[in-house]
Amino acid sequence: MYDVFISYRRESSESAQLVATHLRAAGYKVFIDVEQLRAGKFNEQLFEVIDNCKDFVLILPQNALDRCNDPEDWVRKEVCRAMQGNKNIIPVMLAGFTWPDPMPEGMESLKDYQAITATSREYFDLSMQRLKKYLKSPSHAKLKKWLTAIGIALATIILLIIIGIQLAKTLSLPLYTKVADDLTMQTSVLALATETSNSLDKVWDDFYSAYQKAGSREKANLLQDLNKDLDRLDKEVDQLRAQLGTYKIDLTPSQVVLLGLKDISSDDALASSTFCSTFLDDLKENIEVVRSAAEDGEILLEENKIIREKNDVFHHSANIFYYCYLELMSNMPGKALQTYNKLVTEWRDFPNGVGLSHSKQEYEQYVDKEMNYLRDYNIDYSKRLLDMQQDLVYRKEDLEGIIGQYAELYEQVLAQAAVDTTLGPLQNWGEIVNLSSFLPNALDNESSPDGVDTPVTSARVCKDLEECLKAFATAYPVLEVVPAAAAAYYRGIISGKWPYGGLVVIDGPEPDVAMGDIVTKVNGKSTKAEALPAIAKIFQEGKVTSLSLLRLEDGTLREHEASLGSDQQLLNCLPLGVGEE
Repeated sequence: MYDVFISYRRESSESAQLVATHLRAAGYKVFIDVEQLRAGKFNEQLFEVIDNCKDFVLILPQNALDRCNDPEDWVRKEVCRAMQGNKNIIPVMLAGFTWPDPMPEGMESLKDYQAITATSREYFDLSMQRLKKYLKSPSHAKLKKWLTAIGIALATIILLIIIGIQLAKTLSLPLYTKVADDLTMQTSVLALATETSNSLDKVWDDFYSAYQKAGSREKANLLQDLNKDLDRLDKEVDQLRAQLGTYKIDLTPSQVVLLGLKDISSDDALASSTFCSTFLDDLKENIEVVRSAAEDGEILLEENKIIREKNDVFHHSANIFYYCYLELMSNMPGKALQTYNKLVTEWRDFPNGVGLSHSKQEYEQYVDKEMNYLRDYNIDYSKRLLDMQQDLVYRKEDLEGIIGQYAELYEQVLAQAAVDTTLGPLQNWGEIVNLSSFLPNALDNESSPDGVDTPVTSARVCKDLEECLKAFATAYPVLEVVPAAAAAYYRGIISGKWPYGGLVVIDGPEPDVAMGDIVTKVNGKSTKAEALPAIAKIFQEGKVTSLSLLRLEDGTLREHEASLGSDQQLLNCLPLGVGEE
């Protein structure tokens, strides 16, 4: 018989397993649904377990209920079965989860149950404490402890009978030393992780202070240096993770008994490497938060505050681990503490003055003090997060307005680019080139991780340009090779083959230079858009000596080179892009 049934989606299996581990450690009999076994007669057994449990825990990751409109969805089936049986349902909401609107039919009342928020590792233990308070099932921890005590006593008696009291003492000292050394080395890895966290804080502080005062060119260099520092810190964390893997504790049943004789929790010792690993995960995440904040070049004050606070939270969380470690070590025999005595003086970032001379109650008070600090931070952080979410709503509304205005502007420029035969070819060509100025913006938006959805895509701009160029060729057939080459060049721009810009020849010294040739370099200097004013000056001064060209041959632009003498300077070109003044 089980006390608690845990229902979850595959993508939240890790969180579900962690909840199950916490509840089992607290003395509850937990059934965790295995998604692969939802078939055949197993579904009947699944419902039978739900019927016999008092408590039903539902793990809710992001978009967890989106599939629940399907009558065959298993999470829906399990929740509805629990509702029908009037079970004590406790939703556990993970990061990113929000209640859908509307709720799936038949599950509307799920929102009315007492829910728990578990959005980060730092506060997961707090969430589990609340979860245990909401459970109706009684804990079997006392019975388990009593049975364990009996088991330990019996095992001890048997051990004493078989190998004798003196032999047991002789064999246990190497075990205590091995466990103490592994725990100490794990804590040493965490001490190094706190140093890396301090380095991250200093890297960010130096960068942020300099970035606020820097010009655009200096900012680019600062961002480049920041990323190098973050890559270095990333490697440090990877090295710490590899080091941590060599100190994992494994215990046989008899070794568990021997640790129990010294009132040393084997469960805590076995779990310590897992908890250390989560700290390295958090440190990796903090590095990525810094990288992400700097990516777009616009660093908000709130982002700066969050980065600093996350480092602070990391250290207070590490202090909790340190106090728990000291509590474990305080029961170790003195001869097993040689590694601890050697390394403890090197741990500069752990609380000073707290060693192995305190009682269990005092260590628990230290932990409670740190937990209260994190709890207060969590309340403040949650409020600020809600404010930020509201601010994002306003920003989204503003962005939608800007996108709409941008789309309207595009339609106006597109209308102006329609060929008007009452105007001359040069004026019509200028309007088409103005339309092409939307290409680089569209490409930048599409390549950016923070790009927005807009109807003005690079594919649409290119398609509209081709239509305008076809109309131009119809209106001015003597120039038809010019718009044909331009259309091929624009297609090359959106495929990333050529930069936005370029010049198209309408008259030149044949056969080296022909009408329709695309000039990509003048005297070795690229004709990309921002360089066009400088290129125009070379033409005006008659200093053209060499050209890199693309010539349309069988529908494909092929590369050519041309050298011009002093008598070949008569070269007329039209721009393909809008240059910067």
